[in-house]
Amino acid sequence: MLAEDTQPQIQAALRTLLATKDPSDEFVEITSGLPLAVSQLNVTYYVDGTLGFELFVEHPEEVTLVTDDVVGCAHHAPGDPLSTLGELGDDYEALEKDLLETVAVMVDLPEHPDDREQYVYGDLAFTNSVCYDGNLIFTLLYEPGKHVRGLYQGAAFGVGRRIGIPVEPETTEMVEEE
Repeated sequence: MLAEDTQPQIQAALRTLLATKDPSDEFVEITSGLPLAVSQLNVTYYVDGTLGFELFVEHPEEVTLVTDDVVGCAHHAPGDPLSTLGELGDDYEALEKDLLETVAVMVDLPEHPDDREQYVYGDLAFTNSVCYDGNLIFTLLYEPGKHVRGLYQGAAFGVGRRIGIPVEPETTEMVEEE
């Protein structure tokens, strides 16, 4: 379901964000190559080290969803659990599957559900957290393990040194060199 150039954009966003040692709510906005009525995908690396994925979708009038926060949108019902992206139809279910597979591979998401619980907030799905002025926002929150952050940060550091970008050494490296 993802366009050929969309998956590499998501992967590049994750590489860039996870290579950051001290995240400060930095985000990458993807707007090109998105399918269906999806207008935007934001990938945010929050100060606490959590990755947030927000998918903005135009609200189809005929669909009633369970949504956490509603501002100026019709067709919502109270309840729990929140609706997922897949509830918009088969095409959206396929899109959600593609997005989850891309994220899972890039951040080494554990395969077993019991192991995943410590990393994923809520269900392993893009849940409808907000409807604002006719746009649905589906979110997924994930806290990558220290090993994942370390791999991306170490790779960025190593690549920088290899291609000649001045990179400040870590204190431990300076002590080891002397």
